[in-house]
Amino acid sequence: MSHRTNMPGVFVNAASNILLFTGVTLELIAFLILKESFTKKNKKAYLSLLAGGFLAYSAAAAFGMGENIKITIASCVLAS
Repeated sequence: MSHRTNMPGVFVNAASNILLFTGVTLELIAFLILKESFTKKNKKAYLSLLAGGFLAYSAAAAFGMGENIKITIASCVLAS
């Protein structure tokens, strides 16, 4: 992460949370595959949730919203 010092904090924060969303979504998908309940409908739902989470969090970070709003968005996406 030597490039972290060259990037503004907003981008680092957004990128780290996007990686968090991706990891949690992939973990949920892997769990559903193991439980043999992963269908195309579930796949679309989780990928839509992931895309919505990306967009909502990126917009909140881009518009400079407070940390409490960004934490709320992240919590809602990860809890769904």
